[in-house]
Parts: sequence; C-alpha cells; structure tokens
Amino acid sequence: MSRDIKQSSGHDHDSVDQTQSQLKVVKIQSKLAKDHANRGSLYAQQQQWPEAIACYEKAIAIDPKFAGAYRNLARVFAKTGQEAEATECWYQALTLEPNWAKPEEHVKLGNRLWSLGKPDQAITCYRQALQLKPNLLQVYYRLGEILKSQGKMEDAIALYQQAVENNPRNHQAMNYYRQLVDSNPNSSAKYYHQLGQLLRGQSRFKEAIESYQKAIELDPCFKRAYVDLQYTWIESEQLEQLITFYRQCIEREPDFPLAWGNLGDVLTEQGQLEEAISCYQTSAYTNAVASNPNLAEVDWKPKKEHGPDFVIIGAARSGTSSLYMYL
Repeated sequence: MSRDIKQSSGHDHDSVDQTQSQLKVVKIQSKLAKDHANRGSLYAQQQQWPEAIACYEKAIAIDPKFAGAYRNLARVFAKTGQEAEATECWYQALTLEPNWAKPEEHVKLGNRLWSLGKPDQAITCYRQALQLKPNLLQVYYRLGEILKSQGKMEDAIALYQQAVENNPRNHQAMNYYRQLVDSNPNSSAKYYHQLGQLLRGQSRFKEAIESYQKAIELDPCFKRAYVDLQYTWIESEQLEQLITFYRQCIEREPDFPLAWGNLGDVLTEQGQLEEAISCYQTSAYTNAVASNPNLAEVDWKPKKEHGPDFVIIGAARSGTSSLYMYL
C-alpha cells in the first residue's frame, strides 16, 4: 500500500533540524485532529515511534473517521512489530475509505484478519474487494467458505449466485453454486429453481431440466419451475423420462393444472395427440375449478328433461330444439 508518511533517512542533518523546528511550531494543545496527525508524521520521520503513536491516537480520538490517521498509525505499528494492531488500523482505514485501496489489498487484509481469528472483519474486506472487482472468483469461494462455517447457508448461496451472475461464462462459478445447493440439507425448491435458471442461461439445458425437476420434487406446486420447463429446450431422449416425471407429479397433485398442461406438451412432442388433448382439457378444467370452486358442484345433465316451450319464428326444422340444448 502507498505511503502517507514521508520518512527521513536519518542522515540528512538539515532535514532533522527542520523537523525539530516544525515540532516546536505544532501546538500540542491544538483541538484539530489534523494538527495532531501532522505532529505524529513529524515524529515518525524521526523514528520516534511512541510519540508518533500517541499523536495519531489523539487525532483519531478527536476525529474517529480520520482514515489518514489510521493509515499512518498502521504503518508505525508495522514498523514496531505490532502486526495485530497494524492490521486493525488498516481495517478501520479501509472501512472508512474503501476506494483508497485496490481490490487485491482488501483481499490481503481480509486474509490477515481471517488468520487472526476475526472472520466478520474478514468478510467485510472480501465484500469490499468484490464491490470494486466483481470477477474475483476465488474471493467468492473464500467468502462462501467462511459463511458456510458460520452456518449462514442462505447468505453463502446468495453469494455464489452472485458469483455466477458476475461470471456467466465461468463453469467453475456454477459448480461452486451447484455443490453448495446440493450439499445443503435445507435447500428449498426456490434454490433449485434459481439453479435451473442459471444453468439454462449457460445453455446447459439438460442440467437445467434436472434442477427444475428437483424443485418440483421438493414442492409439487412450485409454479415457476413448471413454467420454465415449458420454455427449456428438451432433447428427444429426455421426453420419456419427463412423461414419467409428470405422471408422478399428477399422482401427487391430481388437481394441479400446470402438471397436466406440461404433460400435454411432452405428449404432443411425442405425437400422442389424443392423450395430449385429454391432458389439456383436464388442465383447463382444473384451472377453471381452481378459479371458481362452485363449478365443481354443478350437476351437468346430458339431456334436457323437457322439450322447449317456445318456438323461434323463421328457424329451420329442429332449430329450436338444437338451440334449446345449448341453453
């Protein structure tokens, strides 16, 4: 990381004398944070580390959002071998001004914090790095592993989904996401549906269909999975398996319209038109009943009990009776 402090070599006597004069000018009673920070920098140039530390800490006490003071204090701590303190100061500095550092510097800081047993601060650093550079795939993986270790599976899944969206052509990102969803015992239909959408976006249609089917297995009435299946390319060798799958869905949920409709689509692809039509009719009926349950209670009679008691003037023979049958 670049330096804020301009350090003296210690051999330039004119510089030393000038620095000593500047130290006398800067008033220690000042209430301005920048004055204490400037005094700290002058002490640092003379390698008077304890005095420099005291000045930077005073500046931070006056202005806790003084990122520059944190940075210089971090450098002094590093010079004196106080690595843990230096890391903490770098964390405060980069949290206040994340754009000051490069993404890779956020990653390095996150690694140090993780090694010091500070996972939450490490997470913040990794997230800052990803905001600055969204295609750092290994950072997604490291951050995801930390979230998994904390039991934050939903956060980890959302993170890996973000990794896929930001790296759409990277199959490794997809594999990270898929492995996490498969390994999570609490994965819901929503996660498999999202996985299917991402796989379809990569033209991995067969795998997308498998994910949609998994979503439906977890929730037989998960509408979005059925709809997405309708618009996913199906290989001819998958048709028979899909027919079996939809029949099983119907056994579980016989009144779910989309299952009947999807079965009709696959049967149509196979040329089984008569059964497909029957499926579409059942789909329409169950959908109508779902919208208006009273329709299921109607007693549909095949024939009228009595003939018409009216005549349509000008109607052809049997015209009145034919019309009456539709009334």
